[in-house]
This record gives sequence, C-alpha cells and structure tokens, in this order.
Amino acid sequence: ASVREECENSLRRLKVERIDLYQIHWPQPDEQIEEGWGAIAQLVKEGKVRYAGASNFSVAQLQRVQKVHPVAALQPPYSLLRREVEAELLPFCKAQNLGVVAYGPMQEGLLTGAFTRERAASLPKDDFRRNNPYFTEPQLSANLAIVEKLKGIAARLGLSCGQLAIAWVLRRDEVTSAIVGARRPEQIEETVKAGDVTLPPDVLAEIESRVQKLRELIEKRNQAQQTIVSKRCDQLLSELDGLGWTSPSEGAQGAYGTGMPGYSGFIGMGMPGGYPETSGGGRRSAGSGMRSGGPAAGSSGIGGYGSSSRSPDA
Repeated sequence: ASVREECENSLRRLKVERIDLYQIHWPQPDEQIEEGWGAIAQLVKEGKVRYAGASNFSVAQLQRVQKVHPVAALQPPYSLLRREVEAELLPFCKAQNLGVVAYGPMQEGLLTGAFTRERAASLPKDDFRRNNPYFTEPQLSANLAIVEKLKGIAARLGLSCGQLAIAWVLRRDEVTSAIVGARRPEQIEETVKAGDVTLPPDVLAEIESRVQKLRELIEKRNQAQQTIVSKRCDQLLSELDGLGWTSPSEGAQGAYGTGMPGYSGFIGMGMPGGYPETSGGGRRSAGSGMRSGGPAAGSSGIGGYGSSSRSPDA
C-alpha cells in the first residue's frame, strides 16, 4: 500500500503519467522485499512505472526479487575510495544486463579536491559526515593524501579533481550513469563534463598504482594501531579482572565482555572500523528513489541531483 501511495504522490508532483525508474531505495526490512517488489511490478503492468530499480541491494537480494519481476537497474555506492561493488555486484550486473547508477562518486565531497581537515572539523553537528569514518581519523588523513595525488593527475589532464573522480567511475562498462550532488547550477555545469571524458589506460594505471600504495600504507598503520589498542584492552581487562569486575553475571556486557556495573561497551569504543552510508537519487530523465514505507520523495533525476550519464539503456 505504501509503495503505491508514494508512486501516486510522485506522479502528481511530477505532473507526469509515468515514472521512468521507480526503485526500492533500501532493502529493509529484508523479509519484505519480495512484497515491495511485487507492488512495483504491478505499477509497471499498469503503465505508471516504466522500469523497476533497486538501490543498495546485495547480489542475493537481487536474485530474490528477480524471481518476482525483472530488475532494470541497480543504484549502489561507488567511488575511488569505496570500491566494494567491484567484487560481486558489477560482474553480476554485467552478466544480467542491468544498468548501474552509481551514487557517491565524489564520496560526499571528499573527492572534489576542496575538502580540508579544517572543513571536516567545522562541519555542523547535524551533518552526518561528522561521524562518518571517511571524514574522521584515521581515515580522513589517508583520504586527503589520496586526493592530493589525484589533484596532480587531474591538473595534467585539464580537469578538476571532481571531474576526474566521476570519469573514473564512468570508466566501467557496467556503469550507466553517476549521480552527483550539487548546491548551485554552475556546479552541475562543471561536473556534467565528466561524462565526455575518457581516461587513457596509462592514467588509469597511474591512479590505481598511487591509490594502492597509499592503501597499503594505511592498512599497515591501521594494523599497528589495532595492535596497540588490543594490547591496551588486554591490559585493562587484566586489571578489571583483578578487581573482580569482568564476570559476565555482573552488570552490563561491554564490547569486550566487561561486566562493569553501569557501563556498557566501556572498552573498545572508537575502534577503527567502517559504517554503511546512505544516499539517494534517481536515473535518466525522471525517477523517484522510493523506499517501501518511506517518505514521499518524487523528483526528477536532474532536479535534486546532477547526473553525468553515458550510454543510457532504453
């Protein structure tokens, strides 16, 4: 019911008879994705939706809903700093002939070349990036180091760092388009030029080499930090055990099993790690990133987001 209601609301706001791409934005709750997908399939049959899309789905989830109705496109996060989709999702989309609408190609502003450590420190309290690991240490310094290398490569090509980042995402044959955020029209005018850029093989190799070397250094540093933290935790646990505070029957369980009365997760807070991030958007000329049971959000794919597209599928 919610999927249909949101679709009807989007059609009214957009003043169109059919939405080009209508997608389930987050596969949550997981046990209901077939039900939500069935509702979208019905909207396709009624001519109110042209194509059914999915966002943030895993391969397993895509396979499940494909049994109900064909998936036209997937919208996953993808950037130079976030490449998990290369392992399974992109090969799957290629094999299944699914369009790929990559979001976050500039990693929430990190890859524009204008983001600094000072800016990260001054982000408003309600800005989600304040608690995003990409924008906090130790990852922030490492990411900014990567950006400095990319800025040099971009300058040689007569591109901005953001244009380079978008063109890099679009280099993959599986990627149909890239969604980029913008606060001003002129920003879209600049970023959209990335859709016409083809990065030469030697430049792609240079980017891969530089990023990989930095990643290896980052990984070594993180491992060293984790070793230090782990040793300190072991020391604290030993001290707490000596005080009789580590019995599971006493108090709340912490991140390392500490039973300190009144403390939950006392040891282990702030450990290096990653968190899923979210974003949104549409594809082609018009679309709505609906989430089953979520708020209405119908808008054109160009209105809320600028998009650099290449070879859109029919």
